[in-house]
Amino acid sequence: MMLGQRTWKLLRQARVQRVHGGSCATTCSFREASVQQRRGKKTAGFGAPDSGSSSAKTESPPQAKGGKGAPASELEQYEMEQNAKHEKEEQAADRELVLKWLQLGLIGLLAPLAAWYTFSQQMAKREAGFKVSEFKTVGKAAVGGNWTLVDMDGVPRTRADFYGKWPVMYFGFTHCPEICPVELHRLGVVLDELRKRFPSRDLTPLFVSCDPLRDSGREVRSYLSEFHKDFVGLVGTPEQVADICKSHRIYYSKPTNLEAQEGDYLIDHSIAIYFFDDQFEFVEAFGPRWNADEIIDKMTRIFNE
Repeated sequence: MMLGQRTWKLLRQARVQRVHGGSCATTCSFREASVQQRRGKKTAGFGAPDSGSSSAKTESPPQAKGGKGAPASELEQYEMEQNAKHEKEEQAADRELVLKWLQLGLIGLLAPLAAWYTFSQQMAKREAGFKVSEFKTVGKAAVGGNWTLVDMDGVPRTRADFYGKWPVMYFGFTHCPEICPVELHRLGVVLDELRKRFPSRDLTPLFVSCDPLRDSGREVRSYLSEFHKDFVGLVGTPEQVADICKSHRIYYSKPTNLEAQEGDYLIDHSIAIYFFDDQFEFVEAFGPRWNADEIIDKMTRIFNE
């Protein structure tokens, strides 16, 4: 079968490109053009495919006039366009994936910062609520009352057992991760210095547990030994703890039933160190904004009055 003049021209160009280092893709494109041209001659005279068929809906390589295959340059351009299209789609998918990872990373970075900010704001509000003014107060706070608890040896104790002493009272719980250890250490420093200045006053530190479900006398003893040897630990039933906290204006949270069963929970409670006289009458309260030196100076002035 005789080939067309244009086909022979394309074949000659392909041979020249092979000699001069032409690409395989170009050569293959020329061969494909030749084959399509032959098929075009065979099918010449037959009707065109129905425009409503499924083949009309799919994108196909460009066709030359008369049913012959497109020139190599047009086929190359078509292939380049398709490759560029696929490359753009892949780039868009990559950008979308990178964007998703950036969003996840940003959330992972901001979440701890937001939690820290919320915690610091809550601590600031709580500390502000228990701030004791440095101005002289008028009158006496309604703090104190009768109570019954049990010490670390299992001996029942009441308010009357501490008459003649100068009790210093703090409310907390042994599972406290941060606040209680700081406050108990500060109280120990204050206690040692005031005892040096006023040896005649029998200052007695009392620790009242506001966690009746977990704190026993043995656990309280072990906990307090880390801070000062003279601490007297007091525990009680939920009702007894509720009574003494109410009479001493101490707020404390209670665990849910599920938390109580699992035994894993924290207690939010008031932060204050109470000083009482030898008749267990309220003298002064110090919140977390008072450092050890300020408490010592204030109690020194009170004892010297």
